[in-house]
Amino acid sequence: MQEHKQCLLSSRNLLPVEEKNKHCEELIHDAPVPDLNPDPASIINLIKNKKSVSVHCSPWKPLGMFGLMNIAICLSVTVVTLGDIRLALIALALGIIGPFVTLFLSKFMAKHSFGIKVIDPKKFKDENEEKLYGIVEALALKSGLKSTPEVGTYTSPDMNAFATGHSQSSSLVAFSSALTEKMDEEAIAAVAAHEIAHIANGDMLSMTVMESVINTVVILIDIGLFFVLDDEDDNFLAWISKTIIRWIITGIFMFLGNLLALWFSRHREFKADKLAAELVSPGSMTKALNKLREDEHLVLPDNIAHAQQSYAAFKISSATAALDIFSTHPALERRIERLQQQH
Repeated sequence: MQEHKQCLLSSRNLLPVEEKNKHCEELIHDAPVPDLNPDPASIINLIKNKKSVSVHCSPWKPLGMFGLMNIAICLSVTVVTLGDIRLALIALALGIIGPFVTLFLSKFMAKHSFGIKVIDPKKFKDENEEKLYGIVEALALKSGLKSTPEVGTYTSPDMNAFATGHSQSSSLVAFSSALTEKMDEEAIAAVAAHEIAHIANGDMLSMTVMESVINTVVILIDIGLFFVLDDEDDNFLAWISKTIIRWIITGIFMFLGNLLALWFSRHREFKADKLAAELVSPGSMTKALNKLREDEHLVLPDNIAHAQQSYAAFKISSATAALDIFSTHPALERRIERLQQQH
């Protein structure tokens, strides 16, 4: 009896082994060789020819939620203190100032910390700058942004990119030198789409609001504990003991608040991956994430790692923690799996 096998390159289901080998060799010989490093212009055209992605994001939504939560905090404190709202106002002021000042200075600080070279769209230095800017410009248009973010590059041995800025109209997307050197244009476009998704979704503002609320609650708890535990008749040992207790309780709430912020950050990453897959393609996004896995065991020099730590939440990838709950980003395997489930 003659052995038959399925031909993977033909619409015919079964062929004898001898014919199959000859047939497939002919198909392979005649088939066009795929371009492993496609022309960037074709990628830009591909993005331009895709349907625009509707992103319903308004800064008033997170700010509105922020206002409602702060009103609830103020009312709760007023009831507990029998009408004294001073503690709540102090906590609000201390909790809000830091995160919002950081947000408004984020782009300036990023340029300084990373030594970012911003691309001038009126005067490109070379073809690579023009291609990179063109990719970001096309993605910004398709995601509904009213203006193209600033685009820049910085020197770093890890493949990474991040978005920053206090608003959609004052944002920046920066790419590391390792990423632009090691990734092809399809993967770079996917990474750029991920960062554009962060801007379109208003993630920088949302994270700032989240941090402000957490800070406010923790500060309020700390101030409240101080007044509850304070006693003028306490001796030095009692004062030290109560101070340690206050620090421990405050530290626990800070730890829980940080876990909440990290969960929110990982949730944002999944959303950015999903939107990026719609802007380019699921395959391109998966390809970029797989490429990033090459850096999973890369150890950055201490000075670079320290300088970049503040921007970990807004990068395409971050160092993996021992447990996922302590990381700003989900594991790359989980992100790839989620994309495959969604598409």
